[in-house]
Amino acid sequence: MHSGLILSRTKDEGITIKVPPSDTETIVHVTTLSCTHSRARLRIAAPHNTSIIRDEILKSSKEGDAA
Repeated sequence: MHSGLILSRTKDEGITIKVPPSDTETIVHVTTLSCTHSRARLRIAAPHNTSIIRDEILKSSKEGDAA
């Protein structure tokens, strides 16, 4: 039902979560697994049809489309 993804993020790094339209409630749960002075480790649990995209990948993809 829900899949999990573990990501590390540093200051100013983000993620974009795209949830498709649905007639039912969609729950995305984010858990902080660990923190250091410069990095947070996150676990994101979401339905399989939910896209979780690192912002640097999204930006790179948009720049590639513009070329």
